[in-house]
Amino acid sequence: MNKILNPQEIQELSFKIVREKFGPYLETKSEEERTVITRIAHAAADTEYAKSFIFHPESCKAGIDALKEGKNIITDVEMVRVGILSQGLALSGSK
Repeated sequence: MNKILNPQEIQELSFKIVREKFGPYLETKSEEERTVITRIAHAAADTEYAKSFIFHPESCKAGIDALKEGKNIITDVEMVRVGILSQGLALSGSK
């Protein structure tokens, strides 16, 4: 009988599988870039697509700072909007 996982366990396992598919590629990236690349690959179900992203050295810091400052986030995808509100902003203390 298979163990039934809760949503958090499913998400953690899913991200672990995505990271494993990258192999050593992620080791050359900053922690912030690894997080973004992993989430892109997870959302797109495509690690090769996620490898195509190029980061400006200050891009992750600028994005984090903008979120902390309460800047607007524009998206045309409802699932992204809900995910941003329920996970990222809730963790940062923003509303």
